[in-house]
Amino acid sequence: MDTKLLEIGHRLCAQRKKKGLTQDALAEKANVSAQTISHAELGKKAMRADTIIGVCGVLEISADYLLFGNTPPVDFSALNAKISQLSPEQHRCLEDIINSFLTAVAPGEK
Repeated sequence: MDTKLLEIGHRLCAQRKKKGLTQDALAEKANVSAQTISHAELGKKAMRADTIIGVCGVLEISADYLLFGNTPPVDFSALNAKISQLSPEQHRCLEDIINSFLTAVAPGEK
């Protein structure tokens, strides 16, 4: 069995479960058969391009993630815009908060 198809199947299954969908529900929403979803999750068969598009749309994931496991880079532009409006004192407070958070979630690391 193709390991790439198995990896795709694992990502598909994990995202389906994360959305709280059964194979039947995902199949219905993506306009494919439940057998198509089952075979894809088990790595038995590759999905057609239109199936991938439909499944990704329902699961709200990118085809890049489904096929390769790539996640898009985080867009910090909105956060940067808000931070740039802070006064120097507010900026120092935010930095203290972030440092405290990092210490709490990763003790011993800075």
